[in-house]
Amino acid sequence: LIVAASAAYSEIKIIEPAAGVVVPLLTDAQKAYVSMDRQTRREKFADVKYRSKEMGLPAETVPGTKKPREAYWPKTVRLAWEAKDGVEYRVTVRDTAKGTVVIDEKAKCGELYVDNLEIAASYEWTVEGDGDSGKGTFKTEDRAPRLIRYPGVPNVRDFGGYIGLGGRRAKQGMIIRGSEIDGLVESSNYLTDKSAAEPFHFRTDLDLRSAELHSSLYKSRLGDDVAHDFFDGPSYGEIFGLNAKPVLRDIFAELADPDSYPIYMHCTYGADRTGTVVFLLLGILGVPEEDMTLDYSFTGLYLPDYAAASYLNGIYGGLEGMPGETINEKIVSFLLNDVGVPQEQLDSIRMLLLEN
Repeated sequence: LIVAASAAYSEIKIIEPAAGVVVPLLTDAQKAYVSMDRQTRREKFADVKYRSKEMGLPAETVPGTKKPREAYWPKTVRLAWEAKDGVEYRVTVRDTAKGTVVIDEKAKCGELYVDNLEIAASYEWTVEGDGDSGKGTFKTEDRAPRLIRYPGVPNVRDFGGYIGLGGRRAKQGMIIRGSEIDGLVESSNYLTDKSAAEPFHFRTDLDLRSAELHSSLYKSRLGDDVAHDFFDGPSYGEIFGLNAKPVLRDIFAELADPDSYPIYMHCTYGADRTGTVVFLLLGILGVPEEDMTLDYSFTGLYLPDYAAASYLNGIYGGLEGMPGETINEKIVSFLLNDVGVPQEQLDSIRMLLLEN
């Protein structure tokens, strides 16, 4: 006589998010920031009292923690379930479209807060523990930019997520822009937890800081197998100088190379040199001018002087005489005819960075 033994099994009840719900990745304060016009940002956002009180910045405080999250971090997503006392649970989050696991962590309580999810994406997640399991699904709001949380590194966000030529979205995860990660110039800008960057699988550390920092012995904080390339990048009106043209040609040649991706692009603060190159790059992809300036001005969540995007006037002034009706057309004309970036490289960049 064979007796089949069966273990008691129960389905774990999912509490949050509710099945299929759309979760925001921007806080209410960040959404209000997105909705402001440039003049309003200029008048209000540099006011510390306004930032801290009316805007509700810093962004949010996670229950159970004392220190508020940074204003430039994304809104965290809470995954919650009914838990048993003393049980350790394994939580995995999978991108439904890509089929890839983006979160795989353990938790001893009935909740886990997760960051760095893509916008406009669908996810399914599972929680397992003590022989029980539960499954949930949710979507993320379609609202750029996609902000990124790297411990110790301010002003990090995804280049992708915006809609460009032909209604095609700029791919997420291909270029992450931010401040320096090694503290060479600003000692406080230091990636304290390298594992936070590992899910992005960077192949290139595209460094726009001064070339005087370059050393053949330097290794990227992202890993020994990550190529580290210095470009001494120009910013704003400097891009129209003769000395800047060969540098821009080198930068866009790297951006046209499929072997470069994924890329972490940065200068010291992720503001001026990075902001300039990203502005040109978004222009190539046909992203609307309003979104181009919005992406730049998100640096204002870190450095308030950038909220109004007035530093971009140096670029606008230099592009005034360029052929084209839109800022996008003027940027393409400038890169093709003035800088000397080949059409094939612009085509390659679009192919690499725009969804099919």
